[in-house]
Amino acid sequence: PLFRSIAACPVELSRRNPITGSCKVPGLDDVKTTYDLTQVTSQDVSVPGTSGDDRYVFFLNPCRTLQGSYNCDPDVMVCQTKGQSSSYTIGLSTEFDVWPLLDGGVEMRSNGSTPCHHSNSDKTMKKQTIIEFTCPSDETEKEGPVFLYESSQCHYVFSWTTKAVCNPIEIVDLPEGGGSNVDGLPSKGGLNGGKVFGIIVLVIVILLLVVLTVVLVRSSRRRAAFFAALKWCGSSPKTPAYKYSMLKSEEANDESGENLNVFGTGKAAEDEEEDDDLLDL
Repeated sequence: PLFRSIAACPVELSRRNPITGSCKVPGLDDVKTTYDLTQVTSQDVSVPGTSGDDRYVFFLNPCRTLQGSYNCDPDVMVCQTKGQSSSYTIGLSTEFDVWPLLDGGVEMRSNGSTPCHHSNSDKTMKKQTIIEFTCPSDETEKEGPVFLYESSQCHYVFSWTTKAVCNPIEIVDLPEGGGSNVDGLPSKGGLNGGKVFGIIVLVIVILLLVVLTVVLVRSSRRRAAFFAALKWCGSSPKTPAYKYSMLKSEEANDESGENLNVFGTGKAAEDEEEDDDLLDL
């Protein structure tokens, strides 16, 4: 089977040095992003596996000591069992290195205390666990470890799908007294992007008010016009009031200048009364 490993990458593209004994793994963009492998699991996980005719059950708890004994060493992180009687320590919680992978994810290598039974020349070679942590390709992919194979050098290789390596945690250097914490969230007493934008807008408004004040103070004419405009803007429009009154006959003239008889009063009315008297005579 195929297995991706940082050991096969060009030296210049690999991490400069492995991170020893830490489950906080900086990403390849230096130290601004970090994978936290302690989020992978907090309990022992059993994984069945076969190598040739041999059948095994592996117990893993990355970044922690196994909670069960399984007849392995006290500081075991990965224990290999064969049947009911044989147990082998193939990964110690006190001896492991981690690397970020170029295409995402993290590789962990943990040294065991059990000698490699495949090694005939080097009696000091120990069994070793290699785990590649990868992000699920989609929401339907099941999380968890799978045993891949055992190499001729007693390397037990696993693939572990976990969301813990999907989105690295962003680490921001915090200034004294506040700033941003993990994931860019504002910490107590710090400023986030929204607050900074609000402060910039406030400063601009204050500057505009200062400039306007200086212009008004230096010119009394502009000042008077400004306050008059404010007064006009603040006043509400009034409905004009109309008053009606009866005009005298002398004031009621038409466009030709002749006298008008308004409501039966005036000089025209008096002339009509005189004509009526003459008729009576």
